[in-house]
Amino acid sequence: MGTVHRIHPDTGRPGAPACPPEAADDVRAIWDHTIAQLPDATGADRDALLAYCEAVATHRKASAILARSPVLVPGALKGIVVQNPAVRVQRDAANVMHRYATEFGLTPLARTTLAAAGLPAELPHLRQANLPGSAGR
Repeated sequence: MGTVHRIHPDTGRPGAPACPPEAADDVRAIWDHTIAQLPDATGADRDALLAYCEAVATHRKASAILARSPVLVPGALKGIVVQNPAVRVQRDAANVMHRYATEFGLTPLARTTLAAAGLPAELPHLRQANLPGSAGR
């Protein structure tokens, strides 16, 4: 008998991870878009991919808040202005997004690094373990 592959109905690809059922609708939409960009994603990538998608959703929400409110807002003490808390949320989400996007090969630099290492861009999970000087990070 030949090899049997489970095909996930969301992607139609063998071995593609399923979006967790508890994911919010906006996270699920980001998941669907992102998983289409990751031809080698497997079930082992599920939690990291979910963290990435949640960070993207959080970043979008914080950006929407900042688009309609000032960066500086009144503080607890009269006459004091402080940074809008959405700025930190946006920045933190951007940092998480960048870290996971790099891991998944979703940034131009990550794709360039993969190509320079002689690895196909569609194999980002091999990047850290195989780059010279990476010591198997």
